[in-house]
Amino acid sequence: MESYLSELASLKPGELPIHLLALSERNIVGVATLKDQSALHKLFPDFQYWLSGVYVPPALRSRGIATALCLKIVDIAKTRGVTRLHLVTEVLDGGLYAKIGWNPIRQVHVDDLDLLVMARDVP
Repeated sequence: MESYLSELASLKPGELPIHLLALSERNIVGVATLKDQSALHKLFPDFQYWLSGVYVPPALRSRGIATALCLKIVDIAKTRGVTRLHLVTEVLDGGLYAKIGWNPIRQVHVDDLDLLVMARDVP
């Protein structure tokens, strides 16, 4: 949590990372982030732009919030000239991401976790 707060404190308008919040009645109901590089940059040095930190509380899932956040991040990436986005998920079949246009690239094992790296071209 401390590193996340530190990251938030260092944000500059118009620069990455961009944190996107979904709001309902002034409450945060979801988040997603567009960032350059990732914790896996050593494994994938050629993958520059990443969707990360997608989270919707369990009680609010299946309402399209995560889908809307992910698609908005794609739109934001497009306005910045990004042509391809990447993400990492613990859901090895791609879950929601596979349903909205993300394609699996490869499975990796990092820190005792099996992860799926996915990519999506930005139209």
